[in-house]
Amino acid sequence: MNIEVYSVKGFTANLLKTKLQEAFDKNKITCSICLINNLDRFLEAGLSSVPALRIGNKIIENITEMELDEMIRKAVDFILEEEKRK
Repeated sequence: MNIEVYSVKGFTANLLKTKLQEAFDKNKITCSICLINNLDRFLEAGLSSVPALRIGNKIIENITEMELDEMIRKAVDFILEEEKRK
């Protein structure tokens, strides 16, 4: 599974990627994480705010300025639920 992290280049993008990887390792989730820092790609994805995560067709946006940890929790929960369905 591939996770796309949409964020402007800098500290937040790197922190989000690092925290995602740590959460995936802790939950034994195997995913590749791709950072996307290009504004055109944000628009192509139809995002209204960044940082955002794309997991398959699921998009988790930071619309309400939620904590990064909350975004990560939502991503992990979604992936674990998808794995249960399979």
